[in-house]
Amino acid sequence: MLVALNMIAPIFYIETLKAKAILISTLAWDGLMKLLFYKYGFVRLLGVGHIFWVTVVIWLGSRLSEFSFESSFEICILSILVLNSLSLILDAMDVVGYINGDLQPMVTI
Repeated sequence: MLVALNMIAPIFYIETLKAKAILISTLAWDGLMKLLFYKYGFVRLLGVGHIFWVTVVIWLGSRLSEFSFESSFEICILSILVLNSLSLILDAMDVVGYINGDLQPMVTI
């Protein structure tokens, strides 16, 4: 669901700065996640890849007062804010776990 909201939905609204910011941060996230995965495998450190979402979530969140939430784009933005924020919380917990010594892969291939 995160991929659909962050990579596919912004394409429909690409003429807006908000959609471009979401798409760019998600492409950066994708690249970093791949690098981390190839180097370390499926470990809790992968949560670092979502770091690019932090600035976008803060930036979009600071503009919520501009929205009436009557358009599909504004509802999409709200969905992205909520899901990315939840993901960032879980990612932070995972990264802290990794730093505290939980280095084992979450999934073995």
